Amino acid sequence: MDQFEALVGIGQLGVAISGFAGIVMVLGRNAAYDEPANRVRLSVLVTSGLSAGLFSLLPQILWGLVAESTVWALSSAVWFVAAIFVAYPIGKRVKLNLDEDPELRERHGGKYVIFFVSLAYFIVLALQAINVIRWQNFQTFFLALSYLVFTAVLMFARILHSRQAA
Repeated sequence: MDQFEALVGIGQLGVAISGFAGIVMVLGRNAAYDEPANRVRLSVLVTSGLSAGLFSLLPQILWGLVAESTVWALSSAVWFVAAIFVAYPIGKRVKLNLDEDPELRERHGGKYVIFFVSLAYFIVLALQAINVIRWQNFQTFFLALSYLVFTAVLMFARILHSRQAA
């Protein structure tokens, strides 16, 4: 599988997860979906899934315009900047939900999920910065897209889990 097939595949996966989650949310409307934490989870899910789709297009647009190593450096740089700007409002909403419902952190292992997703986010963010400065390779950028899809899948699983618990 070449790099562009992998990009198209991960982009399609991200968009498919977002679309499927939207359908499930509309058809399976119940009290669990009205929980503020699930609204944040859905927001993260859709943002992550659609971002994976959009960011998978970026290298394909840049290809042929700049050198191959520059394609991956620019792609990582754009991902890095976007991740900083997207993470802040999401973090703010998570904090607001935790302030409103102090038990949220303990329910369904929430504190572990928040910790590991945040830790992975900072690791991927640091790797993207290194990719811009030093490595300039496909694999590091692809890791960032994989992180987005993983986060979307995790949020979808968390929504379903909270629905079963309700």
